Amino acid sequence: MQRFSIYEFCSTGKEASISIAPRKILAGRIDNRTHKIIIAWILIHKEELWDRWNKAVSGKNFGKIPPKINL
Repeated sequence: MQRFSIYEFCSTGKEASISIAPRKILAGRIDNRTHKIIIAWILIHKEELWDRWNKAVSGKNFGKIPPKINL
């Protein structure tokens, strides 16, 4: 079974939908630097993202992960 989820990222007027498995841009546009930072953030928060994704698809409150990165 392939795991797949989508997260929305916004930064300085740019917006993109990015999957975390596989890590790729699905919609929107962001510059290369921002993309690299977001991918690094996804890798750092991978377990938190999956936990929140599983809560969301089961109808539970999943909350937000603080960005902790200044783009």
